[in-house]
Amino acid sequence: MKPSPAVLCLVSVLGLSACSGDGGSDGSRNGESKASTSNSGTSANSSTQPFNGKTSCTDVVYVGDSVSVGMVSKDQIPNRAERLEARFANVGVKNLYVNASGGRSVFERFMNRPNVMDVLTPKLTSTFKGCYVIATGTNDAANDHTGSNMKIRQRIDTVVKATKGRPVLWPLPATIATNGSYNDAYMRDMDAQLRDATKRYPNLRLYDWRAEREEEWVEGDRIHDDRLGSRYRAAMYANALAVAFPQGRPANPSTVVGSAWGKKPSPANRPKLPSVKGDAVAFWAGDKKAVELYESGRKP
Repeated sequence: MKPSPAVLCLVSVLGLSACSGDGGSDGSRNGESKASTSNSGTSANSSTQPFNGKTSCTDVVYVGDSVSVGMVSKDQIPNRAERLEARFANVGVKNLYVNASGGRSVFERFMNRPNVMDVLTPKLTSTFKGCYVIATGTNDAANDHTGSNMKIRQRIDTVVKATKGRPVLWPLPATIATNGSYNDAYMRDMDAQLRDATKRYPNLRLYDWRAEREEEWVEGDRIHDDRLGSRYRAAMYANALAVAFPQGRPANPSTVVGSAWGKKPSPANRPKLPSVKGDAVAFWAGDKKAVELYESGRKP
């Protein structure tokens, strides 16, 4: 089931609120989720502690495109304890600002909606002392290969420079399309450019979503997640944030991380997901049977 094109919700990750929205498809989905963003520091302590599954990023600005809309949508993920804001709370995020909009890219404004740089305003970036999750790139890759004068490197540099050295997690974009503007070959170009950018920006970490996802989680448009995929992605993005910027430790020395500490990104290494609150049951990320049981209301 596709998420709504317009989703607006206030997110206080310690006291979750519901999202609301109304209907659409890729390039037309739009969503925004908002919460207080304090200026508490997020840099790791100098002393090294064992990895505890938590992140040093207590304050997070999350900028996303239509894929992220599904992760905050009550239509896509009915149980709010499995949505993005709850999953980020599970790994230690206290203040979260999520702004996700369909068709979003760094420079272009789809249907006059704010682009990435409209969200990362100088007023925000000059005072914000937390971490950033930049969950975009799918539309940038497509635009780059359909005639845009703004090249991928310029797009990446513009975003990362705007964060002023604060920790940045950028999930690698991926589709399963083999033709058209969203051909996955274009996403792989973006992937390569992002990997190269980690050599220029020591604050940048990448989450290898491509390596851990399942193609069967993708909808018929070959771009967006189905309900199951949205639930997995929300939890795995949160885990990846903790792996990239762990609590009580320096930033992960690996510039490309998975959702499990100390393991190569792969479906086999996806970690056990944290239990969810409310009426949901805990399930293992690699165990589709458990997920199916959850869907039917029966415990594994």
